[in-house]
Amino acid sequence: MQRLTQPSEIDPFLTDASNFRGHAEGVAFPENEKEIVEFLQECHAHKTSVTVSGCGTGLTGGRVPAGGWVLAMHRLNKFEIRPRGTGAFASAFAGAGTALKDLQAAAFQAGLLYPSDPTSLLSFLGGNVATNASGSHAFKYGVTRDHVRRLRMVLANGDLLDLWRGQFLASAGRRLELPVVKPSGAQEILKLRLPDYSMPPIKHSAGYFVKPGMDAVDLFIGSEGTLGVVTAMELNLIPLPQVILSFVVFFSSEEEAWNFAADAKKQSHANRLSRNDARMQARSFEYMDGASLDLVRAQYPSIPADSRAAIYLEQECQTETQDMLLDQWSCLMEKHGASLEDFWFGDTPEEELKFRAFRHEIPLKVKAFLKTHNQTKVGTDYAVPDAHFHEMLWYEKKRVKELGLYSVSFGHMADCHLHLNILPRSPEEHAKAWTLYEELVDKALAYGGTVAAEHGVGKLKTAFLEKMFGAKAIHEMAELKKQLDPAGILGRGTLFDENFLNE
Repeated sequence: MQRLTQPSEIDPFLTDASNFRGHAEGVAFPENEKEIVEFLQECHAHKTSVTVSGCGTGLTGGRVPAGGWVLAMHRLNKFEIRPRGTGAFASAFAGAGTALKDLQAAAFQAGLLYPSDPTSLLSFLGGNVATNASGSHAFKYGVTRDHVRRLRMVLANGDLLDLWRGQFLASAGRRLELPVVKPSGAQEILKLRLPDYSMPPIKHSAGYFVKPGMDAVDLFIGSEGTLGVVTAMELNLIPLPQVILSFVVFFSSEEEAWNFAADAKKQSHANRLSRNDARMQARSFEYMDGASLDLVRAQYPSIPADSRAAIYLEQECQTETQDMLLDQWSCLMEKHGASLEDFWFGDTPEEELKFRAFRHEIPLKVKAFLKTHNQTKVGTDYAVPDAHFHEMLWYEKKRVKELGLYSVSFGHMADCHLHLNILPRSPEEHAKAWTLYEELVDKALAYGGTVAAEHGVGKLKTAFLEKMFGAKAIHEMAELKKQLDPAGILGRGTLFDENFLNE
């Protein structure tokens, strides 16, 4: 296994897309699962901290090391598409270092689709599992957790877990028994006591997943590399849709866009329940405010000059229903004030990719802004129940304006989950932005929301996790971690402060 220790070699692994930085002794590149077992045995014996690293597209510092060694998963990138068997879905069995874009391309060639759709196609599948990543398709297809059939993992002491969904479920009293294979080849039963806090019934990815009767697979999805190292996973694939209609719809006010999305979401949900394939059933609604559009206007001069918001949406359909659905969507756009002369429309894979690139260009511009101003990202990831979504939007807009901060807002409208990106231009603005973020988190929690809907907590938002669940629940999370990682070597500083592990 290759190990790098020179500062110039380590430096690329000391940050992520948030521009948050850490430090490490070195970076190790395992070639296979056996090398990970041996490496973790060594680190466990010496109580050396280990931070699992993916591609670096994360936004909360989870892959950023706080000392010790970085375990870089880049070389575990082999995968295979497994065709559908009798009564089963097709699937992909993939190493943790497999890039999402590579899996999606191979699935497409096989006439299949991996439904989960994290924003960065460069992200690694192991990182997607670690954060329970989602993306624009979550409205229809759910999050990463909904598509994981199997996980292979190495625990902190080198023990191996191979978990199939439906095989190991929590019993009464939140007890979970898992079979582990020791490095010697011997088998043991690991008995866990699960926490008893409750999670909000919305899109949510903060802290350890727990609920009565839960599947063992779900405990590790979203655990951000703190309970074990995911080495490989099996993911469900579905048949590729025959046609995908893609729209970018522009509005002269943000409120028009909000109302359009609310109406479209309501109709899509009703039509999905009725299984009427000839009616509107969007699989995503991606929102961009006026400031977001301003970031990319020079690159996309066809954006209407008076537009102050846009919605990117997709609909799957059959060839014979395409024209009917285009008419239905056009009527809904016109109802909410969108110009039928200015919206962008496509019905080919090439046009879909072009429109998605337009949406994804905005976070790239945000990242470039942060680097130019040498600032750490202050970007929200909270979500709230549908009944309070518009209240939350109005409140955050008002507070940003009152404080004189520069921000852009975009994200997953249908999941009541937008990313307010406050872009500080100085250390003073950065401090003001974090103070506002704390205020907005309090507001979201008062509405019954979550502090993290898809990016996880990492190292940047640990205080928010405690604010959401309370100290008692964090203690329970720490106790669970100690059962799986008694030396506390994995992901130090991620999810909660190390002090909770020392009590």
